[in-house]
Amino acid sequence: MTCKPSHACRRIAPLLGALAFLGIGEACAGEAGALRWTGTLEAFGDAFFDDPAQTVRQRDDVIAWSRLSLEASYTPDPSISFDLGAYAAGSTPDLMARTWGEAFQADEAANFDLTRANVRWRGTGFDLVVGKAPLKLGYGDLYSPANRFEPHDYANPLHDFSMGLWQATASVYLGDDRLSLSVLPADERPRRGDDESRWSTGAGNTSFFDLSALPAIPGPVDLRVDTAFRSLEPEDWGALLTYTGRRQAFDFYLGAHVGAAAYPVLRGRALLPPPVPGAATTIVGDQELLDTASALGGIVIARERYKLYADAVWQHTPSDKDDDFLRYLLGAQFRLVPLERWLAVEEARATLEYAGDVRTRKADTTDPILVSRFGRPYANYALWELRLIVDRWLQLYGKGAANVYEGDAAGLVGFDYLLTDDLTVKGAVYLFAGDADTQFGLWRDNDGAYLGLELRF
Repeated sequence: MTCKPSHACRRIAPLLGALAFLGIGEACAGEAGALRWTGTLEAFGDAFFDDPAQTVRQRDDVIAWSRLSLEASYTPDPSISFDLGAYAAGSTPDLMARTWGEAFQADEAANFDLTRANVRWRGTGFDLVVGKAPLKLGYGDLYSPANRFEPHDYANPLHDFSMGLWQATASVYLGDDRLSLSVLPADERPRRGDDESRWSTGAGNTSFFDLSALPAIPGPVDLRVDTAFRSLEPEDWGALLTYTGRRQAFDFYLGAHVGAAAYPVLRGRALLPPPVPGAATTIVGDQELLDTASALGGIVIARERYKLYADAVWQHTPSDKDDDFLRYLLGAQFRLVPLERWLAVEEARATLEYAGDVRTRKADTTDPILVSRFGRPYANYALWELRLIVDRWLQLYGKGAANVYEGDAAGLVGFDYLLTDDLTVKGAVYLFAGDADTQFGLWRDNDGAYLGLELRF
């Protein structure tokens, strides 16, 4: 929204001025080029039905979680704009791993951090973005293997959110098509929460859920995982080239990437003997993103009552220290008109997707001790969603995912109720199932429900 003169606006003007890069221009001026800003306040209570595993230290049955996010954009001239976004998040108990976020090399969720901080130049037929900004790819509605560059905060997976990505992206517009080159200098990974959280693996990270391939060691074994970040030197930067096109019958994109892998491998660093007889041996490892090259592409065909789409990414590891693999998504979304008439709702919409993962070449190594396939998410999963838009105020939905080979699954049934144009009540019940070494079975003790509010201003 555009801020307009008012008593409330004058009271928050100092904050908005700070968000506009230390007060560039006049906030709330109500003129062309004035500061535009939006905010969201979320507050949820998460209640769990079961006790977590004995190894989990945070054993609270109820978690209160909230996040305040602000985004501001200032355009002093039609050819240039400044964007800044930040959030403050907290919970009881605290699920975050640190208080302040880290720039450029980050994998820990923070109570305070930036989600965007960039400047954009626009010219005739081109633009340039430098700084922290969104970078989204793929057509999947529930999941896309192509949307692998911008990290999310997963301290509380029930309420995850995107973090933005440090980049320099130049785009050239060719009619309805766009050619973009992005330079990616940072090593930003999905944000993990506190190691003591019931959402943690207990191994210091959430990158690996299947540990069956760890070296066989007699007796009990503990795993301690640290992050080996890539350097900030230019030789460790990534580059992404994409071409996005629009045609009368379909849209598509093609791309190529060189740089950090999408998913880490685990290198063994040390083997610590038991401190006392009968205690556990500790394997100490570093999760590392190897140098890779990838090709990606996707297509979508959209009509009035249905949409068909596909995404695909093939990753090659020149060092042979990880598998080469193809990850793909096939999806369809369609309106259920007979169900709309039967239930007397405005819209009934179903989404079906299949996320596949095919190894095209096996890694030729014993180090790393775990290759990425032991932590790649949504490998051979069926995903679905049924959403009922009852009216402009109420939406009901159910969605889930299940591994067609391992059998682990997750499901959620929820609602969104619009109290006012800016205030929404949200609630859901969610369940997890599967063995402890699977993506969703890892959280099988975390079945529960949540209820909360989302205020937009």
